[in-house]
Amino acid sequence: MRSKSHDDAAIRRVVLLGMGGFFAVALAVLAVLLRVYRDPAAATDAGSARPGPVREIAITAGEFTFEPASVEVAPGETVRFVVTNTGAIEHEFRLSTQHAIDAHLAAGHATDDHDTGMQGDDAPDPILIAPGETATFEWTFGDGSDVPDRIACLVPGHYEAGMKGVVEIAR
Repeated sequence: MRSKSHDDAAIRRVVLLGMGGFFAVALAVLAVLLRVYRDPAAATDAGSARPGPVREIAITAGEFTFEPASVEVAPGETVRFVVTNTGAIEHEFRLSTQHAIDAHLAAGHATDDHDTGMQGDDAPDPILIAPGETATFEWTFGDGSDVPDRIACLVPGHYEAGMKGVVEIAR
């Protein structure tokens, strides 16, 4: 018959081995997540086509304009908007459709929970940019009927003062 201390030692070894395996798996998962965070293209399936390069477009947000106020993109193109707020107050950068913007304005900004107003899970989330700050916003443009083709700041009064722009989808 084995002693109780011998059984306890065996149990400790099994537990430690199990914990070591757990930590090894956790580290592997963390490494994969960090790689995907740094390079979102790493998350694509090996059999699928890799996305093309990301084009950067610099946008300046001020009182009460976006510069440039018009940008051209191609269907399927991924664009990283680098938005700098040169104004003295907070601004928003959002991609949307005119229909969604009109609905938001008709509601008197009452739905201003920073929802895009577009349908579906793939609607872009707007970003808020503090004065003097720069934020990035990345989006891959599709070619469907509900493609965001407007730039807007829907902080109450800003859009009405002229803080809007157009995204021209090259066909």
